[in-house]
Amino acid sequence: MVKTAPEVKIEPIQFHPPKQDHSNGHNGNQSSSSNGHLELVQTAPELKVEPTQFHPPKQDHSNGHNGNQSSSSNGHLELVQTAPEAKVEPTQFHPPKQDHSNGHNGNQSSSSNGHLELVQTAPEAKVEPTQFHLLKQDHSNGHNGNQSSSSNGHLELVQTAPEAKVEPTQFHPLKQDHSNGRYAGKATTIPLPNGGSIQLPGEPKDIATLLDVEKPQFDKTIINETLQQSRTAITGRIMQFIDFKRDISGGYAQLYEMLKDYPFRKGKMLRPTMCISAARAMGGTGDRALTTAAALELYHNAFLIHDDIEDGSESRRGKETLHHAIGVARAINVGDATNVLAVGLLLENLSAIGIQKTLSVLHEIEFMAQQSVEGQAMELDWVANNTGYLTDQDYFTMCVKKTCWYTFMTPLRIGLIIGHPTANLTELVKPLADITRFGMILGIAFQIQDDLLNILGDLKTYGKEIGGDIYEGKRTIMLNHVIANSNAADRILEILALPRQQKTPKQIGFILEEMKRCGSIDHGWYLARTLANQADNIFESLDFLKPESPLQPGENWGSSLQDRRFLKQLINYVIYRNL
Repeated sequence: MVKTAPEVKIEPIQFHPPKQDHSNGHNGNQSSSSNGHLELVQTAPELKVEPTQFHPPKQDHSNGHNGNQSSSSNGHLELVQTAPEAKVEPTQFHPPKQDHSNGHNGNQSSSSNGHLELVQTAPEAKVEPTQFHLLKQDHSNGHNGNQSSSSNGHLELVQTAPEAKVEPTQFHPLKQDHSNGRYAGKATTIPLPNGGSIQLPGEPKDIATLLDVEKPQFDKTIINETLQQSRTAITGRIMQFIDFKRDISGGYAQLYEMLKDYPFRKGKMLRPTMCISAARAMGGTGDRALTTAAALELYHNAFLIHDDIEDGSESRRGKETLHHAIGVARAINVGDATNVLAVGLLLENLSAIGIQKTLSVLHEIEFMAQQSVEGQAMELDWVANNTGYLTDQDYFTMCVKKTCWYTFMTPLRIGLIIGHPTANLTELVKPLADITRFGMILGIAFQIQDDLLNILGDLKTYGKEIGGDIYEGKRTIMLNHVIANSNAADRILEILALPRQQKTPKQIGFILEEMKRCGSIDHGWYLARTLANQADNIFESLDFLKPESPLQPGENWGSSLQDRRFLKQLINYVIYRNL
């Protein structure tokens, strides 16, 4: 082993992953012993010096060895030490730019076995200490470039020196090569909360032709009548409870008037209606589910108030967002008060459905709220960090947490619990698992369609700002796709990094045109339709839902609701609403 001379006042030397010498299948700074083990050449530890770094040796291809390595007679290689450098930022591996001329990425090299190798950028100045990086690969012999292979077939890792205060180096996935006709959204697996997974097929090459078909119809009459009947009952229950709380507390009247703002704007009230329909489809009554349904609507509106502030949204349900109308501080307080009101409503369940079911409902809603804020945190972090190169699976994970639980899965689960004839929930294990699976798949389709409407919809029918997701930098399935597939990905990320108020309509239009050019909108459409078909298949297996629920004595819903039919019609409604 060859050792460099010690130096004075030096910080601990760093070991960087060695560059590869493919001429003999070994690494340039590894030596091979007669027993087949590889020996590492290490520099001596040094004291109080600005970190001397070993840079990957430049290659001299004339003789197959690296230019700054010396070869001893015993076959060992000696490292040549570079001059010490100070304050260097960590070396980053950037996603390779695409070279479509040959179907490979421009800064990738192709080995003889068809694998791709990452190309490392040069170190930059003023760097924080190095970390443990992923191993670079040497595909010429099937081993990793900074691993040594022993005769027993085990791999030994080369470790860099421990250092402090380092920002993580990120490895981005390779950009897609369209020369073979594949999309970023190839065959996808979505894990299920209760185990198992859903498999989505890869997109066909003729996706545009596939999507250019007559859209399926849904029964608008049963959808609209059911939603309207539920809305009348739910808004009445919310109004009654707000006035009751105001009167018994002698509270500040203006606060209670502001609490009525979002719930009484023109919204679908889809979540509470699903809760009521699921309860009735299980054989229960709508009245027993009404209080919980009203609480779900209050939770939804509390989330919307805070969500609009966090996203900087300007319109909600065709009107100015609450924080624009009354100020951020007051809007936050109204959102908090709406949450408190929802808890009060849930406690009133004690007399309606009993203590066991009340506690079960509270547990369901607590879990729903936890998942929602986790999903919101993921999305906000992606925007704040201007994260690029997210996968469909990343989006699905965020979407299940942020949207699916509180929009579909929890309302349906609570409906089953309330509608079940007894409080013995062990009888509901399989029905709850099945309805959760259905709600998750339909929920992802719903969110993708909502993202599509945000860039393609009509303001009058959509009720929210068109293009708002791009202004806010939200990582929708289409935005993730265009970043992964556009040659202008760097420019798109530069635009997304700008504060909302600095983005121009021209810049937003550029991103939208890139989405169209790269097939990102077709990609979203394809996923939404595929997921809706999966949801339809799952729904047909839900044999515990009654085909029709007659009006129960004492109920005041105006007519008999065909609840199973309503839930079935929701599948196409979710995909083709507002189009």
